[in-house]
Amino acid sequence: VSQSRYLSNLPNGVIISEYENTDKKYDLVSVSRLVNWKNIDKLIRTSAKTKSKLAIVGGGPEEIVLKKLAKELNAPVEFLGQLEEEDVKKVLARSRIFILFSDYEGLSFALLQAMACGIPSVVSDVKGNSDVIRNEVEGLVVNIDDQVEIENAIEKLLSSAELLAKYGAAAKLKVKNEYEQKNQINKVISLMRAY
Repeated sequence: VSQSRYLSNLPNGVIISEYENTDKKYDLVSVSRLVNWKNIDKLIRTSAKTKSKLAIVGGGPEEIVLKKLAKELNAPVEFLGQLEEEDVKKVLARSRIFILFSDYEGLSFALLQAMACGIPSVVSDVKGNSDVIRNEVEGLVVNIDDQVEIENAIEKLLSSAELLAKYGAAAKLKVKNEYEQKNQINKVISLMRAY
């Protein structure tokens, strides 16, 4: 098997965050491009229904439509726009739950960053997400077409400091064991030396 094939199968790595114990400002946070297939509209509806304060990091073609929806629903949403990586980490650390409701996903760097900050996630049940987040271990995996299931999952986590801490700790441990940047770099170096 070729070296390039091994290298292409190594996932990205992230740096474990030092911002984890910050005071929480947001109940929910999304970090993504604002496009249809990320289903940010469902997240805004959930924020409105559950009265959960939501931070949306990122920009994109759906931004105007999403801002209009948030206003119409009187949802407690802050659109933070595009941020530098260090600022993204600070927002993640000030949030209780990371949300990723995409219709399809590879390995999300934003998801790994959230896990590295020690926060649990609620993600859609698509392969890229469920490959990383195990249901009721590092977070919750939901059917994106079931709005009630989504709302119940978020309310379940927000009502339990114990679950937030348990899933957040498991998420951080998984990143440390499987996706920490220095380990991934060392694997690449080892593979290159082997050839």
